[in-house]
Amino acid sequence: GSRQAAASRSVLALTGKALGDSLLIYGAPFTISAVVDAPGDRADLWLSLDAGQALFGAGRGFQVGVLQLASWMDPAAAQALLEQALEPQGYAVYQERQFSAQFSLSLKDMLAAANFFNLVSLLVISFGVYNITHLSLAERSAEIGILRTVGFSPARVRDILLLRTALLALLAFGLGWLAVFAYVSATRQLLMVYNTPLHLELTPLHTVYALALCLLFTALGVWLPGLQQQRQAVAAMIQEGA
Repeated sequence: GSRQAAASRSVLALTGKALGDSLLIYGAPFTISAVVDAPGDRADLWLSLDAGQALFGAGRGFQVGVLQLASWMDPAAAQALLEQALEPQGYAVYQERQFSAQFSLSLKDMLAAANFFNLVSLLVISFGVYNITHLSLAERSAEIGILRTVGFSPARVRDILLLRTALLALLAFGLGWLAVFAYVSATRQLLMVYNTPLHLELTPLHTVYALALCLLFTALGVWLPGLQQQRQAVAAMIQEGA
């Protein structure tokens, strides 16, 4: 009926409702007239077509209607008939494999954009580490020149700078990781992408990967200015620092 709904058992478990109870859907009361064993513990609701159109309409964002064809029907012919009937109303009709392909392509584009911005961010971080290390070398050129004078090799000086910068990077990484962990733990919200729920997770693999990138760009940020410092004469370094 127009005010009846069929619900999976997961819906009853989530809402505490039972067969015959009233359930509000977007503020409209529906009587649970049937209970269905949905596969995979899915929390699904079924409404009549008229009730669904009246409830959701075209103003509630992205909507998908799914038809299961009888085994004897030709999918291409059914798609052609549906397109002829529904496209003038603004609906698009896809077969499952077509819709899945479009969805996968959209996700790949989103991931490619995210990876691009991640790369830009890493380059900016690397440039920042380079500038900080270069400034540190410039401010301490006299001390570094004295270390070179008393027997410290350029490689040894670079190792000291690398250790100092790595400790700072690890401290910053730890603070950032704690902030992300607190955000993920506190929100526990789903991100909806094309009507698909995505969970935010901070896994050990992601942590190790991020730490490896952080240390890699830290090493590059020390190695690049270290090459410039290595070419300078000791006397020039002491004079520049003085």
